[in-house]
Amino acid sequence: MHKILFFDYSAMIVQFVTLTIIFYRRLTLGLGNKVFSALIIALFLTTFCDVGMEWYSAMAAVSRAHYIAAHIFSYGYFIFRSSNNLFYLIFVLAITRTSFSRSTRRLVYILSTPFIVIVAFILTNLVHGKIFTITVSEGYSRGPWLPALYVLSLGYILIGVIVTLKSIKFLKPDKWIPIFLPYPLALFAVAIQYFWPNYIVEMFAMSVSMLIMMMMVLRPEEIMDSGTGLLNEDAYFDAMKTISATKQGATIVIIRLTNAYHVRSYLGEDRYRSYIVKVAGKLRELCKVAKLKGQIYYGQSGCLYIIFYERKADYETIVPNSIKSFKEEMTDLSDFGVRLNQKICLLHYPEDISDYKSLMHFSTIFPSLMAETDSYSTAAALIKAKDFKLLSNMDKILDRAIKNNNLQMYYQPIYSLKEGKFISAEALIRLKDPQFGFVPPSLFIPAAEKNGLILQIGDFVLRDVYRFISENDMESLGMEYIEINLSVSQCLQRNFPNKIFSLQEEFSVSPAWVNFEITETGYENSREVMDNNIQTLTEAGYTISLDDYGTGYSNIQRILKIPLSIVKLDKSMVDNMDSEKGRSIVESTIRMMQMINMEIVAEGVETQDTLEMLRQMNGDFIQGYYFSKPLPENEFIEFIKTKNKIKAS
Repeated sequence: MHKILFFDYSAMIVQFVTLTIIFYRRLTLGLGNKVFSALIIALFLTTFCDVGMEWYSAMAAVSRAHYIAAHIFSYGYFIFRSSNNLFYLIFVLAITRTSFSRSTRRLVYILSTPFIVIVAFILTNLVHGKIFTITVSEGYSRGPWLPALYVLSLGYILIGVIVTLKSIKFLKPDKWIPIFLPYPLALFAVAIQYFWPNYIVEMFAMSVSMLIMMMMVLRPEEIMDSGTGLLNEDAYFDAMKTISATKQGATIVIIRLTNAYHVRSYLGEDRYRSYIVKVAGKLRELCKVAKLKGQIYYGQSGCLYIIFYERKADYETIVPNSIKSFKEEMTDLSDFGVRLNQKICLLHYPEDISDYKSLMHFSTIFPSLMAETDSYSTAAALIKAKDFKLLSNMDKILDRAIKNNNLQMYYQPIYSLKEGKFISAEALIRLKDPQFGFVPPSLFIPAAEKNGLILQIGDFVLRDVYRFISENDMESLGMEYIEINLSVSQCLQRNFPNKIFSLQEEFSVSPAWVNFEITETGYENSREVMDNNIQTLTEAGYTISLDDYGTGYSNIQRILKIPLSIVKLDKSMVDNMDSEKGRSIVESTIRMMQMINMEIVAEGVETQDTLEMLRQMNGDFIQGYYFSKPLPENEFIEFIKTKNKIKAS
């Protein structure tokens, strides 16, 4: 019977296109992608052998070489065809992460056992010829035992169908349907070939379903970061959702690059991405040395995730040792003179955290739970900290704070070295929760920015400070102005000046009594809006300060573009004054700022020695615990009344 090979030729074209996309898009990372690549190669070899079997069977009478080639292609076809079922089952298990909690290698060995039996059964055909025969006179013919070969392969299909049906509860339809589709499609194609043997459609049907699979499930444009070639954060979220839904265990290393924003701004996008690629490459090397099989994911927010599915390794010993090597080599990874700072956490799921939502929340907040000097910790240790309870309940704490007025303004005095008295203060918000007590601003301010409550908190700060100024005789206290911090979200409001003018009119407060503090990051994120807002406010008589100078990649060109009157040196610069270089930097900064008619506030001054050094450098203003911590309103008033009667030494 003459068989139509058109569908096989078409299948080979589809397979070639699929393989090209796989390697062009670098879809070879991770177990699922590797098995899928192997599956497409196996499909190609199956189709190639199918074509070869038909060609050489038809020409078996020509020569003995053709006769032998027909047998080789026939056995190759049946073996590769049987491997397709194995590869696809492993692929389904990898995508759904079913039964991958212990040893991936052991599972593959178990699943391979039936395939070995099938191959052995195929090879027995050399003796009995009951599966197929090839003769010079008739060419290829089916044998009576051929249906048994299909029955042996049916086990893989049944397991795959069961696993796929179970995955309905955690896979979206756009992924679940393409995963399930090859099973009914393959059965339909096999039925066509069985009743109409001249139509060889099975490989074409499988090839088309695999192409659909790649485009719908693997989705290279959705799961890959185009700039680095790494799996992206969405792929990480999907992986964790699957792990959570299937109740499989995993060990996760989370590496948050705390200065990623500044490094990206400094290097530019292309060089920053090449830096990240080097970092990921170093992580792969360390995993290989430690004999750990992990999948690396990259998030644009400056985070790298490594998921380890095997649970045998002593991660508490291996990971810290690898991270120590990683930190030592980070300096050598960049050719651009900067280094990424890391906060690294080792987490066991579900032992440390047992649900997906909490895990995602922890991935965001864990750097806040670590000491500033620490770069590595385990989740088990951090979860015991008080701050973890605060951050885990932060949404409730913030809701209570706004509804029940648990917010309060504190004021930290600012001392003038030239006048020898306190002439201003910075308004600082504090939160006291009835359940958790005082909540550090370093915890609740970032949380408020993320959940959209920062504008409400900002409105409270503005109104309460304007009220405070209006209710107290600032001039008799010796005060010249009060500093108010503005968040990035406030800076992005186009109607922000109108809010200020309304408060100014409501409380009869002159603009001269208020100084607004902005951060360099806030300005960079909203330059157009900030330019308009700052211009409007300065024309109305308000002054502007730049806060936290020295924490990022500040440069004088940026500062000159903003109509500033005050620059505040960050505490980190002041703390570095114990070294000669640190003192030189601070002294040069003070001199430079004063030459362009700006005044300097040194923050975080805590000792007499630091005060004296700043005095000798001709500094303008001092703020810090040496004089006073932030004080509640009434205590601040009493402090100023007392201290401004005598000049501090």
